[in-house]
Amino acid sequence: MRIRYLYPSLFPSIFGYQVANNIASEAYEKNLTVKEVAVEKGLLNEAEAAELLNPENLTDAVKMYHLLNSRTL
Repeated sequence: MRIRYLYPSLFPSIFGYQVANNIASEAYEKNLTVKEVAVEKGLLNEAEAAELLNPENLTDAVKMYHLLNSRTL
């Protein structure tokens, strides 16, 4: 089962809600991962995507806080 709206709720602080929603929608429509779409669009590089979309980091609020605040936009 694919969850279409999980990532927009997780990433508005990185991309903004509208961009995160567009990424999730495109990933769903093209049967790609959110990581693949974000990298393809140049919003994240491979290393950033791997770190930010790591399940361990996603479920650890402290790690995510530090990752997001250390990221240069």
